[in-house]
Amino acid sequence: MAVNGIGYGYYGNSYGINNISALYRKQLQNAARVNRSSAVSRSNVTRYLDKSSSNFLKTYNSSMSSLMTSANNLRAGNAAGVWNKTAVSSSEPSVLDIKQNYRMNSPDTYEVDVKQLATGQTNVSNGMTAKDFAASDAAFSISGPNGSFSVDVKALDTNGNAKTNGQMLTEIADVVNKSGIGVKASISTKDGVSEISFASEKTGKDNAFKIEGDFAKENGFDKVSEQAANAEYTVAKNGQAERTYSSAENKVDLDYGRMSATLKTTGKSTVSVGADRDGIVSSTKNLVKQYNDTLNMLHENADRGFGVQRQLDNMLNTPVSEKSMNQLGISRDKDGYLKIDEDKLRDSLKTNPQQTKELLGGSFSFAQGLFDDGRQGLSQSGASLIQNDMQTAQQNSFNNMFNLMGMYSRSGAYTMSNFFTLGNYINVLV
Repeated sequence: MAVNGIGYGYYGNSYGINNISALYRKQLQNAARVNRSSAVSRSNVTRYLDKSSSNFLKTYNSSMSSLMTSANNLRAGNAAGVWNKTAVSSSEPSVLDIKQNYRMNSPDTYEVDVKQLATGQTNVSNGMTAKDFAASDAAFSISGPNGSFSVDVKALDTNGNAKTNGQMLTEIADVVNKSGIGVKASISTKDGVSEISFASEKTGKDNAFKIEGDFAKENGFDKVSEQAANAEYTVAKNGQAERTYSSAENKVDLDYGRMSATLKTTGKSTVSVGADRDGIVSSTKNLVKQYNDTLNMLHENADRGFGVQRQLDNMLNTPVSEKSMNQLGISRDKDGYLKIDEDKLRDSLKTNPQQTKELLGGSFSFAQGLFDDGRQGLSQSGASLIQNDMQTAQQNSFNNMFNLMGMYSRSGAYTMSNFFTLGNYINVLV
C-alpha cells in the first residue's frame, strides 16, 4: 500500500548510476579517444552500498578502459600505434650494429659491404731488459695530428744515479701522455722485457703520427706496426647501384643520418627497415595480460549483478578463430585465460608479416575484438553491474524507513512536499 505513490525502484532514478561522473570521464577519454559510451558513476542510491561496491565500480571502469587502451595500441588503424612504428636490424651483427635515429616511413633494405675498418696508427718499440741501466738519454720528437713535441728524458736522476730501462720507459710514457699531441703511450712487460707502444688517440689516416731521432731509431720507436686508415664501405639501397664511402671512424651514418652503424669487422650485412617486432611482441604480451586481469576481475565479481556475468560471457568468446589465435602463438586455457608463445609470434612476424598484421591488428583482428569487448563493457548499465548489491542495500533502507523519510525531507536535491512525507508516515503506520 502506498498513499503517495512513491516508488522505491532504482532503475528510473534521474540521478541513476548510468551517468558517468567526472572522476571517471577523463579515464575513459584516455582509453582510445574514440569511446563515448556511458559508464558507471555514483548516485544517491549508492549511499546505502558498502565501500566494496563503490570500489568495484571504479575498478570495472579502469579495467575496461585499460583493455581498450592496450588493444588500441595494436590496431593497425591507429596512427600512433605500434604498427606504425619502425625498427632497424642487421642481418650480421658481427659485421655491424645498427641504430635508428629518426622515424623511417617505408620498409627499405640496405646492402652494406665493409671493405676495411678505420684504424689508428700504432708503433711498438724493441724490447728492453727492464732492470738494465739505460745506455743514454732519450731524446726524440713526435709529430702528431695536434702538432709536434720534443721528448728529452735524462738517463741519470737528480742525484746522478743511473736509471733503469723500465724507469726510462715509464718517464717517456708519462711525458708523451701529457703532451696533448693526440698520441698515447703505454708499457707492457713480459718475462722482464719491456716494450713501449705509441698509438694515435683517434682512428683515421689523418690521425697518423711520426717519431724521429737517433734514439727513436736505435730503439725501434719509429717502427709502424699498424698504419692509420679510414673505414671503406659500400651501400646499395633497395637494389640500386652501390655507393662507396670513406670514414675516419667506424661509427658511420646511413641514409643521411637516419641510421647509425658501428662497423665491427670486414664483411657484408643487410640492414632492414620494417615493423618494430619487439614493440609488437611487447604490446601483444601487455594486451594478453590486461585481458587476463580484466577476466579475473569479472570472475571475482560475477555475483554482483547480471551485467558483470553478461560481460564475462561476452569476453569468454574468442575475438578471432582458434586457428588464427594459434598462428599468432596465442592460446586459451579451460578457464578462458590467454597464454602467449613469444617465439611463435616472432616467427609469424618474420615469415608472414602481412597476414600476422591482419590477424593481430586488422579490422576483424584479435586486437579489434578485445577493443570491442572493452567498449561493450563500458556500455553495460551501472545498475546491471551491481544489481544484487543494490537490492541488498535497498532492503536495508526499507528496514529503517524513518531514516529514508528523513533523507527526503532534509536534502535539497531530493526535497519532497510535506504531503509526500506525511504519506510515507501513513504507509508505515498502516
